[in-house]
Amino acid sequence: MNIREHNELCGGQTRLYIGNLPFSMMEAHLRRLLSQVGVTRVQIEMGPKRAAERRFAFANMSSRDEKRTIESLDGQIILGTKLRVGPARPKFERAQSLRGDGHQ
Repeated sequence: MNIREHNELCGGQTRLYIGNLPFSMMEAHLRRLLSQVGVTRVQIEMGPKRAAERRFAFANMSSRDEKRTIESLDGQIILGTKLRVGPARPKFERAQSLRGDGHQ
């Protein structure tokens, strides 16, 4: 299943990955920023190691606005840090790419 098929199964909603979040960014600030582009839900996560250095978020939004949103936010400097924004990959796809073997 690719990202497009996954999003269609989710009722026209897509999930974005927002990486390289500044540690000082509060979830409320991120929600305000993303609400301007139609994001309906935001969840900030911390990586398993050195949480202060690996902060990222997932955001839900309408699939029809995905490309425009990614283009407008990816590379934007927020609180001195360059954001990385792209489509979130389903867990099974991330695990497969980490293994590098192409098997599930």
